[in-house]
Amino acid sequence: MAQIEVYRVQPEDVDPVEARAVVRDEEAHHLLRVRRATPGDQLILIDGMGSAWNAVFDSAASKTEALCSLKEHLERWGEPTLKISLGLGVLKADKFMDAVDQAVQTGVYDVTPLVMRHNVASWSRQRAEKTEKRALNAAKQTARGLVPAIHDEQPLLSWCIEKADTAYRFYCDPEGDEPVAIQEGSEIALIIGPEGGFHEDEIAFLKDQNWTPISLGPRRLRTETAVPVALALLHSAETEHKR
Repeated sequence: MAQIEVYRVQPEDVDPVEARAVVRDEEAHHLLRVRRATPGDQLILIDGMGSAWNAVFDSAASKTEALCSLKEHLERWGEPTLKISLGLGVLKADKFMDAVDQAVQTGVYDVTPLVMRHNVASWSRQRAEKTEKRALNAAKQTARGLVPAIHDEQPLLSWCIEKADTAYRFYCDPEGDEPVAIQEGSEIALIIGPEGGFHEDEIAFLKDQNWTPISLGPRRLRTETAVPVALALLHSAETEHKR
């Protein structure tokens, strides 16, 4: 049996009272022109903020508008209980998008590109737009109602100060240990450096601010590989705690 396809709908285009929704623009084009939907086809709609609905395609209002009937509401569809914010050093070429894709699949809450001393690539609005689209596709592919936000670039120090009150604050470092048991539903801030790793001044700052180093094992991983490994490790630490 084929999987039911997932489409993004804007929150303002969902009417839960009338049980109706409108799929627009690129998403509608894919539904109407690429998939050639017919009335009665089942699909899942996500609002990108955590909610989803089983839905049925009714008709095309235009070439860029598809009308759907809402069925079951799926609150926090496909969402883990941990809320992990990832600060990630900017990577070269498509590696940042690959890392974000893996992060979304592994349950990240949001991602912030970080200005770090050993970054070898720059950030731009064009890269942001491409990364946001990649995050949307990854969320749809892995059945998530939330599309993790890709925030504006920030300096490492600023982001760390912003996250100072987060319950758990980690950065990846070979000198660290495995994370201790994490309380269910906690908020976590996680930093993963760029290809060149952390500068010694950045490590000193993180230690001074009481961030906890965690190790991802004995091998030296590429950053785009370290991202899903680290996220899976944190989710596993929560699972162990719940047992």
